Amino acid sequence: MVWQYVGSFSPLCSEIGGRRISPDFLMLQSPCANACAGTFAESGTKSAVWLAIKRIMDIFVIQISRVRNTTFINSNTMKISIITALVSLAAFVSCSVSPVPQAVIFDTDMGNDVDDALALAMLHRYADEGRVKLLGVMINKNEPTSAEYIDMVDTYYGYGSVPIAVAERPTDSSADGRNADGQNFVEAVVSRFDFPRSVEDYSSLPTAVSLYRQLLAGQPDHSVTIISTGFSTNLAALLVSPADDISPLDGRELLSNKVKLISVMAGNFREEGQDKFPEYNVVRDIPSARKFFAECPVPVAVSPFELGWEICYPASLIESNLGYDAPNPVVEAYKLYLPMPYNRPTWDLTSVLYAVEGSKYFTGQATGTVTIDSEGVSTFTPSADGLHTLLSVSPEASQGLLDRLVELTTK
Repeated sequence: MVWQYVGSFSPLCSEIGGRRISPDFLMLQSPCANACAGTFAESGTKSAVWLAIKRIMDIFVIQISRVRNTTFINSNTMKISIITALVSLAAFVSCSVSPVPQAVIFDTDMGNDVDDALALAMLHRYADEGRVKLLGVMINKNEPTSAEYIDMVDTYYGYGSVPIAVAERPTDSSADGRNADGQNFVEAVVSRFDFPRSVEDYSSLPTAVSLYRQLLAGQPDHSVTIISTGFSTNLAALLVSPADDISPLDGRELLSNKVKLISVMAGNFREEGQDKFPEYNVVRDIPSARKFFAECPVPVAVSPFELGWEICYPASLIESNLGYDAPNPVVEAYKLYLPMPYNRPTWDLTSVLYAVEGSKYFTGQATGTVTIDSEGVSTFTPSADGLHTLLSVSPEASQGLLDRLVELTTK
């Protein structure tokens, strides 16, 4: 956009007051535009603006120095030099602060651990920033009120039009995540609060596989990020889905063609003797987890149990209603999940953070292959050509990561 905008000035600026401007001056436009374009390609975010300003001004000084040594220079050309550089800069700033949002699908076991609720709120805040376009939310838990609760959260944050889908054969975790009253947090919030909703008929929600296929088929190649913070149930079912009226591609082909990354919260990769046990998201549907990690054709980033366990979300922020004035369905979920106050691990939040912002807050990224045994125990084998990335955060960097999570979830 910038280079087109600057280039449009060439006919006007190439001749002023009957004098043709030196070709050396016209070279100013191209390097400035290239600096803009290069920086935009590298980042596409506000963080690139100041780097681009420096690049543009450095090039500007160099080009003006060249122009001053030509026989064509006069006061008019100098003025046009300055104007052109400033126009280049203004155009770049205008376009660079509006990055193209990432297309994201969120796959959740909403109703087990409460961190899924805050992870969904994070995605809506990213959408507010223009960094995420949430295509849909998939449920892999057999809890009827999960969809109702997700609808409440979506509507509360202003995204009630985001489609919701349910697993055709959901993982049975109906007895999990229940409080002292015998309810899980989604049941508790739905039964006690009348937060606005957008879905008219929850019985008509599509299946996760059909919505996955529909959403993926409609996106450009290698453009979609999937965030899975629950069981692998839906993803394993998608892998084996056949071609249909939605797409001539089968599920594996759709994933391979349309998805650039799957960010999952799964596995416990501690060493033997260091409290190693089968992690919940894996052990609740071992066949699906084994199939997903063995057959998924696209890169998978894994935020393990031990990462989120070490970084806890402060209870004080829940008690302050996350800074919102009106009652908040995420806050109420935390209050009804366990007796307050309690700090809760940030398992699912870390998967969302990596999916959207990459490695910025993660100090370790080991490449290799994740395998799941018949008991649900997860193992990571390093290899240069592996499709899986195991994430870690050093103790020194954990506070910075937590600060970012707080920034993204509070008002």
